[in-house]
Amino acid sequence: MPVIRAVSLVLAHVPSLVRLGSKPLRVLREVEQPIEYLRPHLRDWKAACAYAPNQVFIGNVGVDELASRPVPWHRHPVADAARFGPDGEIMPEDEFLGLLAACDGFDLLGLAGEVADRARSALDAHPVVGRESGRPAVPAGVGGPWSRSAVCANLGVTGSDRRREEVTS
Repeated sequence: MPVIRAVSLVLAHVPSLVRLGSKPLRVLREVEQPIEYLRPHLRDWKAACAYAPNQVFIGNVGVDELASRPVPWHRHPVADAARFGPDGEIMPEDEFLGLLAACDGFDLLGLAGEVADRARSALDAHPVVGRESGRPAVPAGVGGPWSRSAVCANLGVTGSDRRREEVTS
């Protein structure tokens, strides 16, 4: 019988999925090129990791320390911010997508070959969900016309104006 021995929080930084959120879908409906419109507003993983509220979420910074930090927090990153904390981690996009693909029992998600390869090597070395954890393997990437649509390829996800969007990592 399975037993839960520990739990951990995961804050996944997945900028390629931002456009699929409720508010972005409503706003981007009016935009000619939604991906190009969003791109300058997205933070990279290092910036997301150094964002003070994210460090609070994983337990590296206390709420009192957060309250005393200057605002806006995105302009005052946490120096030497760690990816892992006592309560969890801030997971990069490739690893999250690889984990999603590994757990996809219905083959709905197809990752581009290079994304699958990066995810596989990173997840295999992960301290919590590494190969020894019993996690399913990250499947091989897909090629051909899907290779540029690295995310949600099989789901038929389209842009806010119903055009199929290319998503690159």
